[in-house]
Amino acid sequence: MREFAVAAKMFQDGIANMFDWLKLCDLQLFRSEMSLRHAIDMTSKYNARFSAFGPFTAIVASSLLSVCALAVPYATDLKYADGTVSFRLNEPADDVMIVWDNGARTNDLGSLPKGLFTTNIADLTQPFKVVVSRSAPGGWTQTSNDNDNTVKFNSPRGLAVNTRPASPYFGRVYIANSAAGTAGGRSVGDGIYVLNSDQTDALGQGDSPLTAGLNFTTGGASSPYRVKLGEDDTVYITDWSDGAGNLYLADPNLSADSGQLVFPPLVTNVLTGTIGVNPVGSANNHGSIDSVVVVGSLAKGNLVVYTVDEDLQSDREDATKIMLDSVWRYEIGTGPLPYAGEPPAEPFFKNPAMGAYGGQFMDLDRGPDGKLYLANRRQAGNEPGVYVIDESGNLLWDSVTATRELKGPTAADILAGTVSAAVSPDGRYLATISYYDNHVTVVEMKDGIPDLTKYVVFAPFGTTAAGRYIAFDAAGNIHVISSGYALYRVFSPGGFTIATTGSDGTFAVATPPSVVTVVASSNTTSEGSATPGEFVFTRQGDLTGELTVKYVVEGTATNGADYQTLSGTVTFPAGAETVTVQVTAIDDDLAEAPETVTVRVESGQKYTAGTPGSAMVTILDNDQPAISIATKFPTAYERTAGDYVAFRLTRLGDTTVDVYVNIAYSGTAQAADFTGPDMVAIPAGATTQDFEVYTVDNNRLDGDRTLVATVATGTGYTVGSPDSATATILDDELPSETDKILFADNFDTDTSANWNILFGANNNVDDKDVLFAYDYYNLDLVPPAPNGSTLGLKLTVNKYDPTSYGAAGVNLYPKNLSLSGNYAVRFNMFIMVNTVAGTTEHALFGVNHSGAKTNWVRQTSGNVQNPAYDADGIWFAIVADASQVNGLGHVCYTGNGPSNPPMVLANRSPLDLAGVFKSPPFNAGDSGIGGSPACVPAATAPNWSDVEVRCVDDTITLLINRSVVLEVTNSTPYKVGTIMLGYNDQFDSIGNVGAVYFDNLRVVRLDSVTPKPPVITGIAVDAGQAVITFTAAGSEAGQLTVLGSTTVGGPYAAVSNVMIKPLGNDRFEAVIPVSGPMQFYRIAR
Repeated sequence: MREFAVAAKMFQDGIANMFDWLKLCDLQLFRSEMSLRHAIDMTSKYNARFSAFGPFTAIVASSLLSVCALAVPYATDLKYADGTVSFRLNEPADDVMIVWDNGARTNDLGSLPKGLFTTNIADLTQPFKVVVSRSAPGGWTQTSNDNDNTVKFNSPRGLAVNTRPASPYFGRVYIANSAAGTAGGRSVGDGIYVLNSDQTDALGQGDSPLTAGLNFTTGGASSPYRVKLGEDDTVYITDWSDGAGNLYLADPNLSADSGQLVFPPLVTNVLTGTIGVNPVGSANNHGSIDSVVVVGSLAKGNLVVYTVDEDLQSDREDATKIMLDSVWRYEIGTGPLPYAGEPPAEPFFKNPAMGAYGGQFMDLDRGPDGKLYLANRRQAGNEPGVYVIDESGNLLWDSVTATRELKGPTAADILAGTVSAAVSPDGRYLATISYYDNHVTVVEMKDGIPDLTKYVVFAPFGTTAAGRYIAFDAAGNIHVISSGYALYRVFSPGGFTIATTGSDGTFAVATPPSVVTVVASSNTTSEGSATPGEFVFTRQGDLTGELTVKYVVEGTATNGADYQTLSGTVTFPAGAETVTVQVTAIDDDLAEAPETVTVRVESGQKYTAGTPGSAMVTILDNDQPAISIATKFPTAYERTAGDYVAFRLTRLGDTTVDVYVNIAYSGTAQAADFTGPDMVAIPAGATTQDFEVYTVDNNRLDGDRTLVATVATGTGYTVGSPDSATATILDDELPSETDKILFADNFDTDTSANWNILFGANNNVDDKDVLFAYDYYNLDLVPPAPNGSTLGLKLTVNKYDPTSYGAAGVNLYPKNLSLSGNYAVRFNMFIMVNTVAGTTEHALFGVNHSGAKTNWVRQTSGNVQNPAYDADGIWFAIVADASQVNGLGHVCYTGNGPSNPPMVLANRSPLDLAGVFKSPPFNAGDSGIGGSPACVPAATAPNWSDVEVRCVDDTITLLINRSVVLEVTNSTPYKVGTIMLGYNDQFDSIGNVGAVYFDNLRVVRLDSVTPKPPVITGIAVDAGQAVITFTAAGSEAGQLTVLGSTTVGGPYAAVSNVMIKPLGNDRFEAVIPVSGPMQFYRIAR
């Protein structure tokens, strides 16, 4: 038998042919006279080096995480008929070879693109194999194309890949889209889409969904939900909706009428009158099913189904909610279906963290050794992102405990926010995707237990919500879907592999025999030090020969300038397990920040990069520290107790000593207007130190004032650049409103007769509080409002009646009030945050309403009974708990017709405002961040907010505590009308104490102000920055931009990193960092 000659480009490291390469993989019995089939079948003998993907599958194992070794183009859809061979590649390949006659005959096709390939081989005999190889740089790389229509889905919820080599559907991908809609110009429906391994349409369905005769529309956006494949290729689909929750199955092609219910349809609980929610009632053997794992099959009579059930409990009439989102095991056997047997007496695994909280995104997967992996999205408290459960239902591991064993008792879970988790077919890796920012984490496992010391993270999309699902294919590529980005994507980890698919149902992936890792054994050095930094490279696997490894040098330090040159290669002598590379710093006389040297192992054909595949050494400076300053939080509101501006000191030079920095203050603010430190300590080891300057309310109208903090001279440091930074104290007093009041209500008396009250709830249950002249101080411990009594207006919804689907909104409109022209709506607002987790609610207020419609929003999908449609006007929703709410925290809405939900005109994440509504003085609850002007009950220093909705010409601006939160141009038809106060619970889950309190409402006429062009009144250049003062009548700071050019005639472009601060009386200051050639500036509105 002849050798299999493989394209020379595959073996740049001197590997002559595939036989030699496989010999490097420890297949030492593989000789020239042996067949490739024999070599692959020998994997059972070499089980110390291989682990099973499936009955006929093998992959080289290693003791270190080497996700690059999983990378792979591979062949699917192998067919041969009448002399024609065809197969499909999931991604491009460097070389493809067809092998038959037990390896005696081959046809080398060279490099091929992804997709279906056909060739003629008249004398080919069965079985045959398609051998695919590729060498690619390490690192997760997208192989799918976002421009393909087939990857666009508006509401993807589930994803499954057929990993069974013996299946005729091997490599096929199933995607569940839970609601009809449009994504990237593609209109998709409510159902399942089936793709080939190269993301082409597998069944010719186009944009039309397959349903197998099932009615997914009854489940709203929660059906179809998860999709899983059985051992016989049966497709299992979950329905997570409340009223129609179930598990369905269908044949692999989702043929018409092949769909069946695995469990009976839900029926009403006669004791509660509800359906599909906890308690489910004794007539039901299940509730809403989030995810599923299936073992065995009906045909074999051994079908076992594991479900994650949102509602089921041992006592199906008990509403105490202690077993929600637990795992249940049903032994269905041969059926029949729907399976009407009693549910297990106890859950297979009782969810210890989520048992009382429904509405959570969960997932379930099973490893090849039988362990179950339960994913839990919620991350508000100490809930683990992942649980590992043994075959008896015992908890073996959870990610919170494992994280804190590594990082300390309060560390955040490394796998927090996991919405889906997948185990690689060989059981070596666990991959998770986060709902909150879409990041993917791949963790090495040992004996089915994740090792959080060995993981990698990559971002398959952007960093906003919402990740939905993750899956491996048989070759180790990762498949992900995101509803936030409305896409399905596939990622290959790179590296060098040879994947062999057989027409006889065999599949194998061979990878290089050595795994190389790197650590920093000495991770710090300094200029002038005799002790260098040191990297240690370690190889595992074949140690017999010499091995040269390439590495990439990165970091903030410059190779050859800040340290002696590193070559980018290192060689292991024969027999050596480790080699070292030293980092020797080059001394200079510049004060610098600590600089880093990072090396990253590049995979090659004789080795793969393991984990850790990169390491870092820090070079410390030995020069005298130089201290500079910058503004961290640029504004503080004078009246808010505990509010502050913040500055950040940065140290260059020696970081081994404490430095005590003197601070001086100047600006238009007087000494009595603030309290701040005169000296700030930067401790040894720290390069930055923040400090706060707190406001003092002087109870007088004096406009906004600047506060300039300057690094003064001192001992043990030099003054760096910039040496000063500016912040602004926002005045809380307003000019007199005498003779300008158009409407007012201080809510000290019951003025309900002067207001129209409109209410809407999804479940049509009248669950609201509208309380005039409410004594919030004595009843709810809310402090007195500024310039008011302790009486005001309290609004809340969805607090008392537990009937399901309780999202609701309430609006209040003054009677006989119609406004036009320029005016401002001003009031005090206090938002109380629920203490029940997961109850996101919003304060509402708006303008230009008819007063005849209820303006509110519902975010929960499905079970729509009373849609939040037919809105009008322009209104704002301010989130209480600083949550993202599907990326929409603080939002401006408008009406969008009687058949559509409200339209978003503008939105802003609370994260953007964390420096405005700081925590403290505000306390937005379990989110742990600032960004919302809200407080939990009995907060240490609860604060009211001053709100103004300013309507000037066609611009509507929302200011809270004098900071612009949102601003929109009113291009809607709603130009005149009345004002609105309200409250909205956008989700169905019931809250407890959440509410909004309004006080001292006024509508004030504004004089028409035509914005005037900015006029520059002064320019100063000092310490690396230009300070331009100017006037801009009728403008807000957020409307102004600094333009720059190197020539006076332009062209001019926006300048980055500019801080524009209001000085009061239409005066502004722009602070611009300057360096390089001469610049000319303009101020634009």
